[in-house]
Parts: sequence; C-alpha cells; structure tokens
Amino acid sequence: MSGQLGEMKSASTLMKGQLDEMVSDKRPWLGVIPEIYQRIDFSTWFDHHHTFMPIKCNIVNYGESPARNVFCRVRIDSVPYVMDNKIHDDNDARLSALCNDTTLFSKNNIQSGIPIFQKMNPVPIFSGAENIDGRYFAMESTIYIVQGCVDYTYSANEHGQTTFRYLVGKFGTDKTLHGIPFIKGSLVDGVDGNLRRAFLDAKNIDFVKTDGGNYAK
Repeated sequence: MSGQLGEMKSASTLMKGQLDEMVSDKRPWLGVIPEIYQRIDFSTWFDHHHTFMPIKCNIVNYGESPARNVFCRVRIDSVPYVMDNKIHDDNDARLSALCNDTTLFSKNNIQSGIPIFQKMNPVPIFSGAENIDGRYFAMESTIYIVQGCVDYTYSANEHGQTTFRYLVGKFGTDKTLHGIPFIKGSLVDGVDGNLRRAFLDAKNIDFVKTDGGNYAK
C-alpha cells in the first residue's frame, strides 16, 4: 500500500511539474526598455533639493498570452556608484521594496493597470522618480541610479515582474561614465519663498544599462 501511495505521489508531482511547465510556456513575458523622454528638472526650495526624471517604460510582451493590470514604478537615487557589496546590497533592497510596493498596489487596484497583448510593438507607460540624498549635493557631480519594476498578472491572478537598473551620467573623453552636477537654477517669479529651477536636456546625458539588467520572473 505504501508503495502505491508513493507511486501516486510521484505521478502527482510529475503532473504538477508538467502543468507548471505548460503554464510557463504559455504565460506572458514582458521586456522593458526605459528612457528619459523629456528634460530633467532640478529644483531647490530653501534647503530642499529635488531631481525629477520623467521615465517612459517601453514594454513589449514576448509571451504567448496577454499580461493584465500592468504597472511600471521607478525610483532614482543620487548615491555614488561604487562597486562594493554595501552599495549592491542597498540597491537590491531598494529595488526589492519597490517591487513589493508595486505588487501590493496592483492587488489593491485590480482594474487600474493596462493590458499588454502579444505583440512586438512597445507600449509606453509613463512614470517618474524623485529621490535625493542631500549628503551628495556638496559633490561636484554624481551618477544617478534609476531602478524600476514592472508588475503584471496572468493566469489565475499570478504575478510576474520585470526589473531593470540603469545609470544616468555622462561619458567623458576617457570613455568612462562620470556624474552630472546638480544645477541650482534661477529664481522662479511669482512664487513665495526661494524656489529655483533648472533643466537639463535628456540629449546631454547618457542612460546606461547596468548589472540590474532586464530580468523577468
């Protein structure tokens, strides 16, 4: 009897594995190519500094079924890009938190996202990011880290995600990526207080994919 139960359990496990593989073969797989589609906005308000980078997430569904309730969330951080474990751990933690928040938002707003069907033409989703660490404004320039997460549902409300990580800077004559300065702009007329704004055309920066890559799960 125990032998028969073991065989039934093995057969059930095998069937489940085959079913999971079939679902995986037929599921949506989203790829994303982010771009900064307008000028970067720098602003200061007394001692507060902000950088706004408008991001367009160009999403393509390479899979065999539609993706439902698709969201794209992005954050930026103005931290020095140093190749050490601490920086990697910090970035991974921030990206993980962003993905968790995006999934939670998706579950609470089931009809708010957009569907993306099986096609190769990118569907743009517009997003933005504003996250600045004031410790680095004394630096001559900084490289910005742009991280994003695309969350979507498929099948029986299962969630898939695609993440990405890019750097914002400017390549120098030495062919290495350098930081861009925070621009303290001119006073804005008609606004109470000490509001200054400046802009940097996206054509004047380099937007480079880094170790975060473009991973789907």
